[in-house]
Amino acid sequence: MQMFAVVVKLAYLVWDIVTSKTFIQLAGVFVSAQLPVDYLPWGLCIALVWIVLIYFLMSPGRKPHIRRQVNLQLDGNLAYSDEDSAKFFSGTYVHNNSYRLPFDGQWLVVNGGVTKSESHSWDIKSQRYAYDFVIVDKQRRSWSSPWRRCESYLCFDEPILAARDGTVVEVIDNCRDYPYPGSWKTDWRAPDIRGNYVVIQHGDDEWSVYGHLKSGSVCVSEGQRINSGDELGRCGNSGSSTEPHLHFQVQNQQDFFAAHGIPIMFNSFDEIATDSAVRTIDQGYVVKGKRVRSLVQRQH
Repeated sequence: MQMFAVVVKLAYLVWDIVTSKTFIQLAGVFVSAQLPVDYLPWGLCIALVWIVLIYFLMSPGRKPHIRRQVNLQLDGNLAYSDEDSAKFFSGTYVHNNSYRLPFDGQWLVVNGGVTKSESHSWDIKSQRYAYDFVIVDKQRRSWSSPWRRCESYLCFDEPILAARDGTVVEVIDNCRDYPYPGSWKTDWRAPDIRGNYVVIQHGDDEWSVYGHLKSGSVCVSEGQRINSGDELGRCGNSGSSTEPHLHFQVQNQQDFFAAHGIPIMFNSFDEIATDSAVRTIDQGYVVKGKRVRSLVQRQH
């Protein structure tokens, strides 16, 4: 596990370097110069050395929030052995609570499930059983033209609802919505990878997290008692988000980085297949690639 943490940190550094604007500009200069192909390995090596120097000497504070949180996430991983993680395995975990889907209408499970092949992030234990949800059209597109604007995404500004009764214990609502969705880049200035988020405590051993909420939309406060179906905020593109979506997970403690994810038993929902066949489920898991729609009536 220690080696895994080191590899992840090195991979993050390399990715950060090769996707930097300076590296891309240098690569463009090499291409435009039309140098022989034999020069390519040496050119890339020299460019990489220069970028490393620039990275560490000229921009030591770049992405400090994300680096700190990546380290916290890895430290949280190391706190759980494989035996600890086995306690949360979906096949044997005893569910104390079930949850409604955290929205009304039909959404697509774009990421997440209870098996390793479907998991949102199997090797990040706090997010092992997390989900990403979006709204799509009949062509399964999550946006309409022009797609480089948050407002063009079908789920943007849609209400996000409490999935179960509980008490709000943590709220952040000071992150901007990253204005370049669809570019596969995220907001490195965001102070938290969840962006704007709400954490709700459900009893002594389960907390739910709702992430990437729209800037200024959070309408609950810490200490507030809420009911299932109450609006928490609006779907947004804040934090580490490549396009507007809802990140939802349930965990075994309040601290997002130190927690272990818990498989989520959802109640009363429709699962819509790609051929539009509908299957009504009283209680069950939702899985990546399926469209789902809550059948729970909101309390007003």
